[in-house]
Amino acid sequence: MDSVAPPRVSVVIPVLDEVDTLAQLVTQVRASLADLGRVEIVLVDDGSTDGSRPAITELATNHDDVVGVLLRGNFGQHAAIAAGLEVASGDAVALLDADLQNDPSDLPRLIEQLALGHDLVSGRRTNRADRLGRRVASGIVRNLILRATGVRLEDPNSGMKALSRDLVDAVNGEGDRRRYLAALFLTLARNPVEVAVRHHARSSGKSRYGLTRIVALLFDFAIAFMRPFRWVSGRGWGCSRSDSPGASVTRLPGSRSWRRGCRGSSSS
Repeated sequence: MDSVAPPRVSVVIPVLDEVDTLAQLVTQVRASLADLGRVEIVLVDDGSTDGSRPAITELATNHDDVVGVLLRGNFGQHAAIAAGLEVASGDAVALLDADLQNDPSDLPRLIEQLALGHDLVSGRRTNRADRLGRRVASGIVRNLILRATGVRLEDPNSGMKALSRDLVDAVNGEGDRRRYLAALFLTLARNPVEVAVRHHARSSGKSRYGLTRIVALLFDFAIAFMRPFRWVSGRGWGCSRSDSPGASVTRLPGSRSWRRGCRGSSSS
């Protein structure tokens, strides 16, 4: 049997209770990247309770361009993305939220920038369709990322990004620092750039960026990027909230498992 060439692009999508948008999302991603050759869509379920989990399993079972990653619980968006990055095999990797607020048709423009020599392309959301509370939280996070990395982007916490294979491999080796990926991407990237992308109002579901979520993000940022907290994490005391999840991965024509320990080691 001839070996199958790796996909040119993997699209990693963290999913939490988004069953109403999954089929439409996969269709739109396929259509947007149809001219790029073989594409892999990695759907990472972060402990959904609304039917997203069986929907992902069905998509991965019936479509060989879809990979399903099923986390054993709800570990948060950054842990879900980290799980997807471990699995993604494309020459380039794009990140996309599952709620269709980001427009999949913008993906090719991000991928084009990778071809021009950028290793990180971050989508800058124009005309943001978010509530005031989430925009305020984004402003706080933007200032923290600037302080941690020294890299000034207008919208560093955007969920729509494209990464080179080299950058993905570097991120996968960073262990606990993957707790807060937006800052880690900028820390490791050598030539980042920002590209304007569209942003739509939610068509279903609800935002999960309440006060608890913001506090959790600040905790993860401190563990990953503030020296005293990184020392605590290095002592093995920093894995209580978002220690790396175990997951089962379904991919046709077969399946394989993915596990990651607290420090980011992997086994297959």
